Amino acid sequence: MPKKTEFLEVIDENERVIGIAPRSEVHNKSRKKKLFHREAHVIVIDAATGKIWCQKRAAWKDVFPNKWEVGAAGNCLPGETPEQTAFRELNEELHLKPKKLFFLEKYVLKNPYEKLLAYLYWFKTTGKARKSSEAAAIKLLMPKEFGMLIRRGMVTSDAAKNFRIGRKKKLF
Repeated sequence: MPKKTEFLEVIDENERVIGIAPRSEVHNKSRKKKLFHREAHVIVIDAATGKIWCQKRAAWKDVFPNKWEVGAAGNCLPGETPEQTAFRELNEELHLKPKKLFFLEKYVLKNPYEKLLAYLYWFKTTGKARKSSEAAAIKLLMPKEFGMLIRRGMVTSDAAKNFRIGRKKKLF
């Protein structure tokens, strides 16, 4: 069965929706002018150990294959708020269903694939995350271990930024 085309909202610098585009166009590495869109990212901290739930993206992913991420992240779908996206991605990627998320900040990030407005959230969990088909692996890592992955160039650009924000806000 062919994969259904995913569409994303394209926004302007004032966060107004100015159009809808296929995900393949929004994440088009060869496109010079990147289409600005929203994403939600969630740092997930294990309440018992203080370690961070991390996932290694699957090799088949079109954006940052085989790179590590902090927690869960994903594109906001049309009509979806960033917080709704965060809850959806946590369930899809780590099989976690928190009752509440805490907003940290939003920032603009440009990388070779895209230009995005990231909404960063966090929460502590007593639950055990489970790997989804989008991940090659999931692990609980100490912050210093994730820092080593950053230094080795083994993480996504947004994961490195999210980790630095989490450190600055003294989450771990």
